Amino acid sequence: MEWFFRQSQHAEFKKHFIINQLAYAQGMAVFAACYYFLFGFLDYYLADETTWQLLKIRLIVTLILLLLLLLTFHPRLKYHWQSFIGLLVFIAGVGVVFMSAYVPDIYKPIYAQGLLLVIFYGYTMNKLLLKPAILAGCGITLTYFIYAYFFSNLATEFMVTSLFFQISTNAFGVFAVYFMQKTGFQAYKKNEHLKKHNKTLLRQSETDGLTSIGNRRFFNNRFEQLFKQKIRGLDFISLLLCDIDFFKNYNDAYGHLKGDDTLIKVAALLAKEVPENEGFVARFGGEEFILVLFNYDFEKTRMFIRGIQQKLKKENIQHSDSSVADNLTLSFGYVTFDVNNTSPSQAYKQLTKRADKCLYQAKKQGRNQIIGTSFN
Repeated sequence: MEWFFRQSQHAEFKKHFIINQLAYAQGMAVFAACYYFLFGFLDYYLADETTWQLLKIRLIVTLILLLLLLLTFHPRLKYHWQSFIGLLVFIAGVGVVFMSAYVPDIYKPIYAQGLLLVIFYGYTMNKLLLKPAILAGCGITLTYFIYAYFFSNLATEFMVTSLFFQISTNAFGVFAVYFMQKTGFQAYKKNEHLKKHNKTLLRQSETDGLTSIGNRRFFNNRFEQLFKQKIRGLDFISLLLCDIDFFKNYNDAYGHLKGDDTLIKVAALLAKEVPENEGFVARFGGEEFILVLFNYDFEKTRMFIRGIQQKLKKENIQHSDSSVADNLTLSFGYVTFDVNNTSPSQAYKQLTKRADKCLYQAKKQGRNQIIGTSFN
């Protein structure tokens, strides 16, 4: 189980790394492709009789590099940029090997030195992870070995020396990428742990300590986010305020511990009736709760409230000091906002005030009442 968890963490890290390092890798690839082409001045300087042939090869290879780079900008392919950039490094190296076949033997060592630059770039400059970096770097060295051993007249001493330097560059590159990746993974784990810790603290700060539903801070944050992000996908928003009728009398008659138990029961009932995808509920303060419903028009909201009152009645929570019933009751004030007909910025500041006025009217008319209005 621990092994699976670690593998899952590594997979998440790689996904995070690939998404966040794409822009940097693209910038480095642009720089590398331009720099690769600018090395054409060596072709011109070293090989007079084959200059144009070498420049044609360099131009073709540069165009291939740019094509691979362009693929990383495609929306569906950009998450595979590690493969494209790894291939870009390999093709750049193969291009150098291919060009070295056209220069006099005396100049071939210079092009072999150029391979060290390409391999070094593959391991350090473009944020390749370990696997694509090794494939690109070792692939270049293998290509050079095949060319030097089977298709060239290079002195054995020079071929062995060149291969030694390339293999050493690959070895150092592997260590560099490994430690870069390991350090990045450790930093990612610490960052994720910190994020989880902060989320836990935020959740605790937005949770009512007694009822375990959201508190007023939770409501304020969620309501603000709603109007900033999600409101365009809705047709109606209903905001409801409800108050436990004669709750002070209830505490006096049954005691505060019993009163706390009742608050917990009412909060659980309200939370159960409001699925997360349809709205949210919070304790607004004392015995008052606030609910927000998505896509509930005026009549549907009233039916929803009646359903809550009926279910609370079935709970049969006795309240001998209530003037309206023998059991616990709720008064509701609510306001429904038509998203398509009114400015959200106006509604955001007014919905709670209007719902509060409706709740006041419900209490004034005898409690255990439902008073609602439409925002216009």
